[in-house]
Parts: sequence; structure tokens; C-alpha cells
Amino acid sequence: MDDLLQEFIAETRETLEALSGEIVAWEAAPEDRARLDAIFRFVHTVKGSCGFLDLPRLGRLSHAAEDVLSALRSGERSPDAPLVTAVPAIVDRIGEIVE
Repeated sequence: MDDLLQEFIAETRETLEALSGEIVAWEAAPEDRARLDAIFRFVHTVKGSCGFLDLPRLGRLSHAAEDVLSALRSGERSPDAPLVTAVPAIVDRIGEIVE
């Protein structure tokens, strides 16, 4: 399991680095669906990995983030200022937990 955990950590770090530009661009244009989808895919992948690796705290955070992003994608919620601020903060927290 240690090898799988190390692989998860390495892949998550790599993806976070690649995603940072997407997040900044999405903050500037929260109606940009492609960038929102990229953020959603990242969070969804983290959530799935957490279930497999038994990482409950990170799993709960990523599940809650996925719910919010899903509501944004479906139009149930609008990307208001507090939400646009919260999404990058959540992604940052995922990074902190992985570290």
C-alpha cells in the first residue's frame, strides 16, 4: 500500500502544479466551463483515490468539493464571489493535506 500511496501523492502534486494556471484563469472567468471541468476532474480523481487508499479526511473534503463543483456545472449554483474564492482555497487545502 505504501507504493500506491506514494504514487497517489506524486500524481496529486503533479496535477496540482499543472492545474494552478487553470484555477487562476477560472477565478478570472468563472463561466469558463472547460476550466471548471478540469478542476472537477481533479477533485473527482482525488475523491476516488481516497476511497481506495482509505484516506477519510481527504476523502470528505474532496467529496464536499465535488458536490459544490457539480452544482456549479449543472447550474444549480452560480459562481458568486464567495464560491469563486472558496474553490481555490479547497484545492489549496487538498494540496496541504497531501503534503
